[in-house]
Amino acid sequence: MLQIRLELIMYNDVLAAFAAPAGELHCAEIRNIELTSMQIQIFDFFWSQANRFRILNDEGADELVRRRRRS
Repeated sequence: MLQIRLELIMYNDVLAAFAAPAGELHCAEIRNIELTSMQIQIFDFFWSQANRFRILNDEGADELVRRRRRS
């Protein structure tokens, strides 16, 4: 669904973006509390939508763990 081709790291008021196309490392740091706060909100939203998986073996097999419905 999403083609994520870089890594984002957020700390304090800094949003750092890393990418390594064709093995060449690129990095940018943006110091902006509003932008960093927005990215943290986006991360938190997607994290809240995630489903838990159980690792079944060392080869990486997994299975979805069903969520319990909240009452």
